[in-house]
This record gives sequence, C-alpha cells and structure tokens, in this order.
Amino acid sequence: LMASGSNRSSSCDGRSSIGGPMTASGARRHLLRLLTATVATAAACALCPAAQPRQVTERIHLAFCGAAPRSRLPSAVGTSSRRGTLVVYPRRHKSQRPSRVAAAGLGAIWASSGVGPVVASTWARLAPIPPFSWADWIFDRFQKAPKLYKYYIYYVIINAATKALVPGLHAQVVTGTQLGVLKVVSQDRYNDAVSTRLKTLLQKQAQLRSGSKFGQPPAQLPATVVEQVDARLKADPVLMEALGSTSALKIWHKFEKTLLDDPALLKDEAPDSQARWILEALRSGYLDDLQEAARSGATQLASKKAAQALTTLKEAVDNAELLAHNGIFEDAGVSSLADVEKASTAASAALEALEQARAHDPQGAELLSRQRQAFVEKLTTLVQAHAAVPAVIDQLTRLEAAGATAL
Repeated sequence: LMASGSNRSSSCDGRSSIGGPMTASGARRHLLRLLTATVATAAACALCPAAQPRQVTERIHLAFCGAAPRSRLPSAVGTSSRRGTLVVYPRRHKSQRPSRVAAAGLGAIWASSGVGPVVASTWARLAPIPPFSWADWIFDRFQKAPKLYKYYIYYVIINAATKALVPGLHAQVVTGTQLGVLKVVSQDRYNDAVSTRLKTLLQKQAQLRSGSKFGQPPAQLPATVVEQVDARLKADPVLMEALGSTSALKIWHKFEKTLLDDPALLKDEAPDSQARWILEALRSGYLDDLQEAARSGATQLASKKAAQALTTLKEAVDNAELLAHNGIFEDAGVSSLADVEKASTAASAALEALEQARAHDPQGAELLSRQRQAFVEKLTTLVQAHAAVPAVIDQLTRLEAAGATAL
C-alpha cells in the first residue's frame, strides 16, 4: 500500500490530471482512488495467489495515473489522452495436467489390479481367430471412419436400442415427430400415414389370429378389407386424430403383439383414459372385419396346402405308373407305392381341412365363385392366344374339360 501510494505521488506529483494545483475535491478523489486501488489489489491477491504483485501494481497505476513505467509496460495497442496506454495481456491457457494425472491414475489402478494384463493377453491370443478377428477388423474400420459415418452408426445403434427397450417412448418421439411434420405440411399426407399404420396393425393382427408357423406364408388381408378399412378411417376424423396422438403411440406396440379382443390388453389403464377409448373404437369398428379376414386367410392357406398335397400325390402316382407300365415291381414297403400311400394320406387330410375352412368362412362360397370365374376367364384367354397351335390347344381343351367337370 505504501509503495503504491509513493508511486502514485511521485508520478502524479500532487497535480490534477490537467496540470493545475490539486483542490480539496481533487484531494478527496485522489484518496478515494487510493482506497479503491488498495481494495482491488487485495482482492486480486486473494483470488489469484500466483499473480505477480508488480503486474497488479502497474495495472492500477495505469488506470489511475494515466501512465506507467515504460520498462514495465508491454507493447501498446491504443492510446488515450486521459487514460493513457491500453495494454493487452496474453490469455493464459488452462493446464491439462489434472486430466493427465487422472488418466495416469486410472491406468495405474487398471495395471495394479491384475485385470488389465489378463484381458490384454487373452485378447492377444483370441484376436487372430475368427470371429474375433472380424470384430477387431470392424473396430479398426470404425476408428478410421469419417465422423459423419460414426455419427450415423451411433444413431442406428441408439435408435435400435431405444426401440427395443422403450418402444412407447421411441414411438412418441420419432413417429410422433414425423406425424406432426406431415400434419403441418398436409392434412392428406397425415391421414394417409395414419391409415397405413392402421392397415399394418390389422395385418399383424391377422397373422396373430392365423397362427402361421415358421416356413409358412403369413396370412394376408384381402384387398376388399383393406379398402374398407381405409375408407372407414378417413370418414372418421375423431378416430384419425386419436390414432396419431401420443396416447396411441405409447401403446401401439402392445396392439401389434396382442390380440385386440384379449381381456388382459390395457387392463392397467383407467376406464376413462384415451388409450382405453382407442381400444374400444378399434374393437367395435374393425374387429369384425379382422375376424372375417382371418377366416378368409385361413381358407386361402388351406387351399394352398391342398394344392401342394395334390401336386405331390400326382407326382408319386405318375412315377408308380411309369414303373408299373415297364414291369418294374418292388417290395411294397420300399416300392413307389409307399410314396403313393404317404402322398395320398397327406392329400386327404389337406382336402378335409379345406372343406372345414370353407364351412367356417362366411365368404367361402363367394370366394370360391370368384376363383372359378377367374379360372375360366384366364383359360379362355389362353385358348384365344394359342388357337393357331393344335398341340397346345389339345392340352388346353383337356384342362377346360377338367374345369367344367369341377364346376
């Protein structure tokens, strides 16, 4: 403080900033500046113990006296007639030593625990062996990939994990955002997107009801049912808005995995909740069509099984006929008749299942009539197209006679 005061007195020389003698008010301002400089010096020393007192004194002297010793000032970047030279001090960079020390400490703990060397040696033995070598190659490629590719891979992994772990939240965030954007852009696009989601849901419900096993073709909704669903939903704007709400998106994954008429579905929801209302609306408006479509799908599946079984039976009979015609007979257990017996049993079971499916299908007779009509029209087209080739016409005539017998 005394040094600062002496420097102030020697440099200012008891005169005002304009060169005249110091008045009483000037003395008071001078004293106030000295006190302010003292407080600033104490605060700077308390907050920055590593700061140099000489630099602090020079800055205070520059601020209040208008100049500083030239030997202690760095290069100036600007001047002022009342405040002297403006000094720019270089910014100090934060030290990275604490982070390095922490990393070194973790590495030491990893090495001293004994786990690190064991893991490193184990990986060194497994790395050359597939599939570990593939994983090492993928990791190396990932490390060398551009940042854009890395960010995309991160997005794909996080998106898949979120969809698997929290499907409701994922649908609310991702699908809800997409539907919101479509609604702002065009109401028709929003309606088409919601309608597509409902048709996909009913398709999955039909597959759940058909109980198709692995290797079997999944049940498909008839085109007429799909058209009816689309028209009915677009005619109901209240349900359209409800199916695009966050309440519907939150429980949509449950609709895709559980039958709509399952009593346990949404049993924890309040009776007056929007989710419960959506479920009841789907049950009352689309469950009958879904059951009808499931029965029609079962009939079509049974038809395909019966057709495949009859084809196999015909191949077995043709093979046995060829052998018998050439006088080739084998033991009954290993002869071609064994294949005929197996194929005939499967064909009989498939035809009986088809008859039962048609009996339980309210539209079975109508579906059979449409299929017969399509068969006749296609056969007529083929006959007209190959009328100039007698050999082809003979085979088509035989097929036409078979179709007329079935009709």
